[in-house]
Amino acid sequence: MQPHIVAVPPNMPLSELADLLISHRITGAPVIEAGALVGMVSRSDFVRCLSLDRSLAGLITEGVEQDEFAPAEVAPNPTNS
Repeated sequence: MQPHIVAVPPNMPLSELADLLISHRITGAPVIEAGALVGMVSRSDFVRCLSLDRSLAGLITEGVEQDEFAPAEVAPNPTNS
């Protein structure tokens, strides 16, 4: 157990937060703003975030490759024949 609480601000970049959790060998930290607890962040939040990010990136990539997202063919206008 840590002798003191390691808290983080809500605007801390994720890369810094990851480094902080690793360097302090902790799995989470309270998020403090203006002296008040506004949330908690944990290592499992990173896992969920990365998993969601990768899933969304895969869906976007698949969507670009599918015909439903391909540019539509323009049908000839019968009034301009």
